[in-house]
Amino acid sequence: ALPSGTLVVEQTVFFDNSPDFDGDADCADEAAIVTAPGLGNQTADPGLIAPFLTLTPDFRPLAGSRAATLDLPPLEDPFFDVAERWAGAVPPANPARGNIPWYAGWTVGW
Repeated sequence: ALPSGTLVVEQTVFFDNSPDFDGDADCADEAAIVTAPGLGNQTADPGLIAPFLTLTPDFRPLAGSRAATLDLPPLEDPFFDVAERWAGAVPPANPARGNIPWYAGWTVGW
């Protein structure tokens, strides 16, 4: 295990890492670090629309998906909007998927 306060991973959704937490002897118990009580981490499908499309990836969570409904308060940092309760850097898609992601225009395909 790492010394207390060395590494903190909070409010994160882990998915499809196969395995999700490494079991090797590298001096860190990843599972213990990530699954410690009170951190709000989860292992679940975040429900992104199309993250693996080469030309037009869509990293928005689907309405009702795990990333869209995580409902944890953001970290105590003025950078984060306390009104937003979804996980990740991209807000969930609206029902018509008409809300254009913030990264549109400077990534491939948008």
